[in-house]
Amino acid sequence: ADAGQSAEAMALFRKALPQLPLFNPGLTRAAALFQRDGLLDEAKALYQKILVNNPYDPNAAFELAKMDLDAGQTAPAVARLQSVLEGAPEFTPARVNLGVGFERLGRFDDAVEAYETALRLDPGAVAAMLNLARLYEASSRMAEAERLLRRAVDASRQSPDCSAALHDFFVRGGQPLDAAQFWTTLAASRPLDVAERVRHAFALALAGDMDSATDMIDALPEDGDRAALHAGLQAVEAWLDVKPAAAIAPLDQLAASRNPHAAVARHTLLAAFMFELKRN
Repeated sequence: ADAGQSAEAMALFRKALPQLPLFNPGLTRAAALFQRDGLLDEAKALYQKILVNNPYDPNAAFELAKMDLDAGQTAPAVARLQSVLEGAPEFTPARVNLGVGFERLGRFDDAVEAYETALRLDPGAVAAMLNLARLYEASSRMAEAERLLRRAVDASRQSPDCSAALHDFFVRGGQPLDAAQFWTTLAASRPLDVAERVRHAFALALAGDMDSATDMIDALPEDGDRAALHAGLQAVEAWLDVKPAAAIAPLDQLAASRNPHAAVARHTLLAAFMFELKRN
């Protein structure tokens, strides 16, 4: 399994496990492999077998709850996670997933409490930071949300996902200049990938620096659909000039592109335009 030979590993597990029905370490390894390869029914049966052998195994219960969440069975997942945390109150991933379950049930105060507790237990829990920042933003606690997102960027060693989350936060809040400055600072410490360079370019455009944005798009690889991205910049320019009708055709060109980097640009523009429409 560790060498990537999943089929061979699963065949060996299926042969050996009936002879070792009480060997939970083997059951756990097999369940994780089946789960990773999408054999969810087999994985679930193995986790359930582990709990028959040891009803207090927090990992097996946690994985079953995670599978319930993935399947949209939120209430059973929440109940299972609460049971896990009764026996293992410092199990941070379970507390983070409990927050996810509470959110899906509309219990937002409980979700905030779950994420805050997770961060007290593990100050480096990036998923808790991102989820809690989103809830803080939704309740207009903007300064706290920004602090959490910056903390997530640092804790994740400037991961693309966390960096994009902070960018999106700034754009949704009508702060494209802050987004552009964030990318400029980040680029001084590590190279930006293509999607990040697109975000940087559109943050600059939304902040009014169209020349720098254009130069940045021109410097992208050929496979970035630069024509569609330039159309997106034209839409921004028309929007900033308060000529929304002139933005329609270039937006249509950007929308027609199937390039993933064009999708990044669309996401940024949608957030920016929605902010302006709400403000006006």
